[in-house]
Amino acid sequence: MATVGGHHHNHFHSGWGWGWGPMYGPTPPRGPGIGGAFIGSIIAIIICFMIVLAMTGNNNSSQVPKNTKQREALSGVVNKTDWYEDQIGWITNKNVLISGLEDFYQETGIQPYVLFVPYSSNYWNGSDFNATSADAYLENVYSSKFDDEAHFIFAYFACQNDSKSEMEGEFRYLSGYSADTIMDSEAINILWGYFENNYYDTSLSIEEMISNTFSQTATSIMSKPTNGWDFAKVVVRNNRNSCSCLDFIYDIKK
Repeated sequence: MATVGGHHHNHFHSGWGWGWGPMYGPTPPRGPGIGGAFIGSIIAIIICFMIVLAMTGNNNSSQVPKNTKQREALSGVVNKTDWYEDQIGWITNKNVLISGLEDFYQETGIQPYVLFVPYSSNYWNGSDFNATSADAYLENVYSSKFDDEAHFIFAYFACQNDSKSEMEGEFRYLSGYSADTIMDSEAINILWGYFENNYYDTSLSIEEMISNTFSQTATSIMSKPTNGWDFAKVVVRNNRNSCSCLDFIYDIKK
């Protein structure tokens, strides 16, 4: 990651279409018949593992890295400004968008600023993105709009013939030095994990996609770190003999 003009920046590349949905695998084949007593044990085992899986999280966050760091929210560092600038005209429900950005601010002390930039040959040469020009533009935006180091710009650069339903352009971010104390590499990876999950959820609007990403990221990166081992023990009793039990020990690496 590079540092330019006093503000740390990096990028997310959006190489997939907005309209792609999740894919589901085939249902496994049914097996041969088994005796009733054994079936009862199998069902008990399945229930145990279902409980354990429920404890370890849901599918929506399966690709999101775990938070392993303790972070302290910034206090009195940011001079609050507007929350977004839509130069393309894709944002239709600003309240939904801003709600998640406000959640992020309340948790971290960092104010996000969402920016939608229309297509320009200054940033695109065919399908090739000019990151240097885009970063210079974001540096200029930061310097002209903010007088602190606690803002976090999340920008989308639309490509040629782009559309609200596809969004095949480029996502980039730029953060101030104070914001960097919270938005370290792990926090950025967590942000990207939630963003990818929300991007692929085609039931979400653009406003919901971005709002959810920032709200979920804030909850994760400011939560108690999940280093070490969590220990779960599930006891299943045999119905035929209440004194007998089958213990399942499951160690969960966070």
